Amino acid sequence: MKKFTLAIAALAAASGLHASDQYSFTPKSLDCFYLTETQYKTFNLDGEDNEAFWASVEAVDVNQFPSNWGGEPSPLNGSFGAKFKAVYDEYNMYLMIYVTDGTPVWYDGKVGYTAADNVELVFSQAERPAPDSEERDANGSQLRLHPNYTAVPNFVSGGRFAGGLIVDGILSGCEYVTKVNDKGYTVEAIVPWDGVIGKENYNITKDATVLFDISISDCHELGGNRMNILNWCDDTYNAWRFHSRLGNLVLKGDLQAGVNSVEADNSSADAVYYDIAGRRVANPEKGLYIRLQNGKASKVAL
Repeated sequence: MKKFTLAIAALAAASGLHASDQYSFTPKSLDCFYLTETQYKTFNLDGEDNEAFWASVEAVDVNQFPSNWGGEPSPLNGSFGAKFKAVYDEYNMYLMIYVTDGTPVWYDGKVGYTAADNVELVFSQAERPAPDSEERDANGSQLRLHPNYTAVPNFVSGGRFAGGLIVDGILSGCEYVTKVNDKGYTVEAIVPWDGVIGKENYNITKDATVLFDISISDCHELGGNRMNILNWCDDTYNAWRFHSRLGNLVLKGDLQAGVNSVEADNSSADAVYYDIAGRRVANPEKGLYIRLQNGKASKVAL
């Protein structure tokens, strides 16, 4: 496998082309909806998607397996995977990340930043560069979250614009919480726009586009190499330096409840109720509510 990869790279170099130029690439696009003030008031950063608005957001697969990762990736075998949800307002991007990983390896503050499992986010609002140009947006950012690192809550690492703002592992306004489960872990995060996009290109308004990608790294031992990397958009693990390989995060209008029909509530087993404003209700009485059950949100009359 290594010999074949090196041979392709040598052939590309001889022809004056980068190895990743040997095939076409079309950036993915994702509509990202605005979190209203009423919805924001229900937000509780706890690592779980227990707010009603998350039920209205599509979970997007992080399933691009980089084709030119330098090592020899381990077979996935269904044991490593990821999805994410995203919403925004004028101040922040809000992320709900779901990772399937039977053997997570947590950062300990001693090994290199990439020598343990991590979540990497890349942002830019510069004009999309020419394909595979190594032109990096100085006003864009590479930001790494280190799940379940409890010694320093909200610890991050990164480069470019965000890297210049990180002090002792903290980026002001950036917060996240990890919740470990029997299949892996979830991360709920708040990322401040003004911490990842410089003022020269800053434009967080409806119908604006943010160039973006998310990568989930899987190590098999602390201090070891990343054995698997999954990306949302980039299929070569070059987005951190080739911003042409970032996806399009298209900022849209208000996030709608996604629940229009009203039905009678005939079953309350394992259901969670919210009022119409999105506030959780422990003991709902007669009235109109949003019921979240089995991952489905519906408007019900009690």
